[in-house]
Amino acid sequence: MFKRYSIALFLIFVLNIYANAYMVSFFVLETGVDDSIAYSEHSVNWESAFMDVFFDAGFIVSNAPSIRMRTRPDDIVHAASYEFDDALRGGVDYFFIVQLDYTQGEILPGNVTIYLYKIIPFAKITERTMAARRYVSSRDEFDDYKSILRGFIPLIN
Repeated sequence: MFKRYSIALFLIFVLNIYANAYMVSFFVLETGVDDSIAYSEHSVNWESAFMDVFFDAGFIVSNAPSIRMRTRPDDIVHAASYEFDDALRGGVDYFFIVQLDYTQGEILPGNVTIYLYKIIPFAKITERTMAARRYVSSRDEFDDYKSILRGFIPLIN
């Protein structure tokens, strides 16, 4: 009898532990991409790296469709307003924007800017710009993106 109550009490305690995971969403914004380029390996690698890094860190991860613009937006918040509204409705806690800036005719982005926003209350946490690099292989590129993104995890935790 005592054993049953002990097991029941233990299960009630274990099953009632509060588990909380932040929801993180992101999207890739490509600016200056030549219209003749239908597929960008770089944006796909950024999306995959985001999914891997933040899922492995215990976050609930989602993404918005990539967007292409001819020119770099003056106001990134305005350019991404629909995605922010969608993230708010979806219960997202943090929102990333990866902006890949291409020079006309180039297949590689010149600069990469990563923005991190907290949705409620709405606030920009950080912005990091870096020059894009050339990689020996797609795997090296993917691994480098993952190491860059791991640096953002402490800003959320």
